[in-house]
Amino acid sequence: MFPTKGQFSIRRRSSFRFKRACISALIVPLTLFEFSQAEALSEKFNQDLESVLRNEVNDVNLEAFEGKINELIQTKSEKDQWLSAKGITWFHQGKLKEAAKYLSELKVQSPVTQRLTALAYYQSKDYKAASFYYPKYPDLRENTVDWSQYADALLESNQPEKAAEEYVKLVIKNPNMAGELRKTEGSHAKDHFFLYSLAKESAKAEKRDLG
Repeated sequence: MFPTKGQFSIRRRSSFRFKRACISALIVPLTLFEFSQAEALSEKFNQDLESVLRNEVNDVNLEAFEGKINELIQTKSEKDQWLSAKGITWFHQGKLKEAAKYLSELKVQSPVTQRLTALAYYQSKDYKAASFYYPKYPDLRENTVDWSQYADALLESNQPEKAAEEYVKLVIKNPNMAGELRKTEGSHAKDHFFLYSLAKESAKAEKRDLG
């Protein structure tokens, strides 16, 4: 027995609803999957961003991270932390000159960006710029390596009096650094020996024995 016209119409509508339900059943999981993927990507990016801003980049894919940062910056909804992260990323990629210039021009600075600005100039052998930016780093004299490099930058940029003053302060505060200065080798080894003697004499005046 053949279906009537009305029955055929009902079956066709039922078939259409069934197909639409099937398609919806496929689309919803895909949409949820895409959303969860985007959510995971966002979470990973935020984790990487926090790590970079802390200057902890060992577990960050810097190339991929830089690409994402550039995409965000191009949206013209710039955030200071994105701009800082870009400069920090360049530093750790070895783009020292680019990083130094970029970081030095940031409107909003942090101790990390201030330190890396000075380090980028120092490592790219722009000692005059390094000697200018090191004092802007608030924790400079809490880090003996940075402090010593600041004194080196002063010496390399032909500011021996300021360099001597910093070496003296460094050795008085950190007597163990006296031995390190005595071991110094390189183009300014004689200057370091001279500055060490100055530091030792100054320390004696302060009634401290540096050995």
